[in-house]
Amino acid sequence: MKLCLDRLSKDWQAHYGHPILAVESFVDSQLFRGTVYKASNWTLLGPTAGFGRVAEDFYVLHQRPKQLWVRSLHPQAQEWLSAPELPEALKPYERPLRARCDLAPPQLASLRERFAEVTEFRKGQGKRHRVATILAISACAKMAGVMGGYGGVATYAKNLTRPQRRALHCWFNQKTKEYEVPSESCFLRVLQGVAPLEVEAITLAWQDAVLGPNTDPLVAIDGKTVKHSGVHLAGAISLPSHRCLGVEPVADKSNEIPATQRLIERAPILPGQLVSLDAMHTQHKTVAQIVYDKGADYLLPIAGNQEGLLKTAEQLLPESVPPSGDQGGGKSQPARTTRAGDPSD
Repeated sequence: MKLCLDRLSKDWQAHYGHPILAVESFVDSQLFRGTVYKASNWTLLGPTAGFGRVAEDFYVLHQRPKQLWVRSLHPQAQEWLSAPELPEALKPYERPLRARCDLAPPQLASLRERFAEVTEFRKGQGKRHRVATILAISACAKMAGVMGGYGGVATYAKNLTRPQRRALHCWFNQKTKEYEVPSESCFLRVLQGVAPLEVEAITLAWQDAVLGPNTDPLVAIDGKTVKHSGVHLAGAISLPSHRCLGVEPVADKSNEIPATQRLIERAPILPGQLVSLDAMHTQHKTVAQIVYDKGADYLLPIAGNQEGLLKTAEQLLPESVPPSGDQGGGKSQPARTTRAGDPSD
């Protein structure tokens, strides 16, 4: 271990471009005692909270707290890391300042008031932070481009000023006389437990109030998998403004088709807009929703493996219109646009 620690900082700098001043390690106290760390002059800080990370920003309680051990790799590591500024030799490796909230307190108060309509799902005891406060901070963090999941939002919250915290109705600690922000675990519990469709409805109404009426001609619907989480979502945006129209999770052991149909059912798609989807959605039910329920038009490709549909299109469409005019080598055919109420539909 000593040989590894002696060269760790240099190896890290050679590979990642910056040195290391301290390291940490976790020990399962139900299986080990951490003797090797103690013998190597590590410091035991105490037990963890007992949560395990299963995705980039998702933690579950596993009821097995670990021992947290730390060790300095430089004699002045603690002094340098706790100082207001890093020494000159380390400043080139310092990351840019964290994102800060530039919204004025009245704007934050208005945002919090909107989220105050969200139903409180938690029990009466043990609630320091209101749902509206947590949702307003989360919205501000995402508008500021904060990344890193719940941890990133919690770090962003710590940079809020006292007037901003007061406007957001953060919990006031009578002992310290300070407004305290929610912890990472608090963001986790609320954002996982709140009703997503309720939050979505409020957020879209707020978006409309800020941006005004939707005049975009195109709606794009597509499925995406959230990085490092395995969560698959179907989302709708209008173009060219990139206004969000809704998001629907894809259920386990399912696919995008039913999720997209649920999304179309509630999304604020306007009559006359052109809805674009990929080839898997080229089917009667989805098209009927767009044309008859929404009064919109659709833009759908025909894939080469949709033989029956492809053959029908070849027979019904004019020779000058693909796929009658160009088979495209058996790949997805150019899109077919159908106006709402078109007799040839």
